[in-house]
Amino acid sequence: MRRGGTRVARTGKRDDETASTVSKQGAPPRRRGPADRGAAGAPRAPLRAARPDLQGADPGRGGSGGSERPVARDGRAGLTTWGAPGAPRADRSSGGRGEPPDRPDRSARPVAPVENDRGSRARRRAATLPDLSRYGTLAEYNRKRHFGVTPEPAGRMRGGGEAAGRPLQFVVQKHRASHLHYDFRLEHRGVMLSWAVPKGPSLDPSAKRLAMETEPHPMDYNQFEGVIPEGEYGGGTVMIWDRGVWAPVVGDRLGDADDVDRQLAKGELKFVLLGEKLSGSWTLVRTRGERQWLLIKHRDAHASDEDLTVTRPRSVVSGRTMAEIARAAGATPRQLAQAESTDPPAVRAATAAAAPARRTTAARRPNRGRAAVSRRA
Repeated sequence: MRRGGTRVARTGKRDDETASTVSKQGAPPRRRGPADRGAAGAPRAPLRAARPDLQGADPGRGGSGGSERPVARDGRAGLTTWGAPGAPRADRSSGGRGEPPDRPDRSARPVAPVENDRGSRARRRAATLPDLSRYGTLAEYNRKRHFGVTPEPAGRMRGGGEAAGRPLQFVVQKHRASHLHYDFRLEHRGVMLSWAVPKGPSLDPSAKRLAMETEPHPMDYNQFEGVIPEGEYGGGTVMIWDRGVWAPVVGDRLGDADDVDRQLAKGELKFVLLGEKLSGSWTLVRTRGERQWLLIKHRDAHASDEDLTVTRPRSVVSGRTMAEIARAAGATPRQLAQAESTDPPAVRAATAAAAPARRTTAARRPNRGRAAVSRRA
């Protein structure tokens, strides 16, 4: 709108008039609802005024009017104690809440020096390995077993092959516990270092088998074949699937016990096997954590794509299948069914075909006790 060549903002005039009217007449009263009343029906103060600012309002910026300000929290979660001016202010760098008085100063924590050399990393990894010394290596094995119930041998240390000058033993035991796996064991310093291989060893160099490190076992365990009772640690059928001798390899020479310690600490153990099923050059490589390894066959004259767990499933000691071992040891029906499921299909079919013949032979066999009784009568 123009008046005498001068432009006047109509909206500004209306805003001034509206503000003047509101200041003279006062703002219309706000209708109170149930949310504005307390339990007794009394009006409730606005939420902002009733609840202290947990972020620590700055004096002079509203809310406290410069007379009070929040200080350190008290013992009740979510509350702030209020102090007079001059009291120590909350630490605004931590969100205004302040640090509890008993919290340690993180900035004062010592910082470990950074070690980048390979020797330092190997020493740190060696500190996380199971104890490979003679003291206490079988404590975990003994702790997990009740030798008055299980037929497994008690854990006792024996003189190792290193001291006796004889070849070191290795054994692979097929074990149907909660799940099927193959226990791969290498003799070292009087005990059998052990890894659980779920799919079993493979002669194929491209097949990298997961091997989970378990507690060391006594050397007497190398002769154990039978059934661990239900309810006991590792309950199920155990077969001696393979056995023989082994030696560590360092470069182009055979190693000793100290070389084994160093390679285990480094996380890569190279060795050769001479068994009834497994032979040639192998390696165990740690992949992650303390106990996860890979069992890998090297490419040599003994490498093959043959799956020995299928083509040669029987025990190298008794010649039995898993089902036959379980049946001979008096396994429960559940354990017997689990053992049968681990035998290859061809073996299960042959065992089922031979079962009627065994029952017929037993039926034809004369009962000498009954014949003797009839003669006496």
